[in-house]
Amino acid sequence: MAGLIVALAVAWLMAPLCVTLSRMRRIEKRVDHQALLAACQTMMHTRTSYKTTFTSPEGQSNIDLQDPRVPELIRRLTPSYVLVQDDVATVEMGGGFGHYGVVAFAHGNETTNRIPGRGKKKRKLSEGLWYYSD
Repeated sequence: MAGLIVALAVAWLMAPLCVTLSRMRRIEKRVDHQALLAACQTMMHTRTSYKTTFTSPEGQSNIDLQDPRVPELIRRLTPSYVLVQDDVATVEMGGGFGHYGVVAFAHGNETTNRIPGRGKKKRKLSEGLWYYSD
C-alpha cells in the first residue's frame, strides 16, 4: 500500500513537468517556426483589419478567433487568445495555471521583457519567435 502511495505521489509531482514538456514539444517540433513567425508578422501589419473580441487598449488588438482571416496555422494551435500590436504578437494557449504560447516580434523589436507573465520560462525558437510557459 505504501508503495502505491509513493508511486501516486511521484506521478502527481511529475505531471506538470510532463505537460510542460509535451506543450513545448508540440511548438518546437510540430510547428513550422518560420511560417508561424510570418503569419504573426502579417497579423501585425494588418491588425486593424481583424475583428476584435472587445475594446482593446490603444495600440493593441485582441483578435476574434472566429474571424476567418486569422491564419489557419494560428487557428490550428487552438489559442486562448491572440493579442496583436504593431511590433509584437502573442499567441497564448492553455489556461488557469498552465499558460503557454509564442511571442513573435517584428524585425528589430525583439526584447524579452515584452514576453507576458512573470517568472515564465522563455526559449528562443528562431530569430524573432519565442516560446513561453508558466
